[in-house]
Amino acid sequence: MSQELLNFLISRRSIRRFKPDPVPDELILKILDVARYAPSARNSQPWVFIVVKDPEVKKRLANVHLWAKPLENAPVGIVIACSTELSP
Repeated sequence: MSQELLNFLISRRSIRRFKPDPVPDELILKILDVARYAPSARNSQPWVFIVVKDPEVKKRLANVHLWAKPLENAPVGIVIACSTELSP
């Protein structure tokens, strides 16, 4: 394992407070592109990614679960929805 990868894994943090700065669409697309490489059983990829920027939608999603509360103040959120029918 490279030292660079080890440092990355050790320094990972959960962020719950966000700057109000907008996230460029180019960066969002890069994140979504990398997410496509996540492993799935039999390469079923039973997920869909939904980019959420609308403040009212983020507020409603933030109230779905206590752990989702930070989404309300994030400039953008990515919802990952999975199909139980596609997943083996």
